[in-house]
Amino acid sequence: MSKLQVNSLVNNADDGPIELQKGLIVDSGTLLLQSQVNVSGVASAVAWYANGPDLSNVGAASTAKVIAMNLILGYDEYRA
Repeated sequence: MSKLQVNSLVNNADDGPIELQKGLIVDSGTLLLQSQVNVSGVASAVAWYANGPDLSNVGAASTAKVIAMNLILGYDEYRA
């Protein structure tokens, strides 16, 4: 895999955000974002650190649905 080391990325006209049309993979370390981030599609991570009130359009199951799914799938938090 190629390695790219840069101090900053700008779009071609230097007047807006960059676009990562094929995606972005960070194999190790921390991806620190100091501004607004728009994600369409799938975003996954081992851990998320964010200020909850600043998150929007994040789907979450209701408590009742989580309990029902745990019962259906046989999940036991004491054995996990």
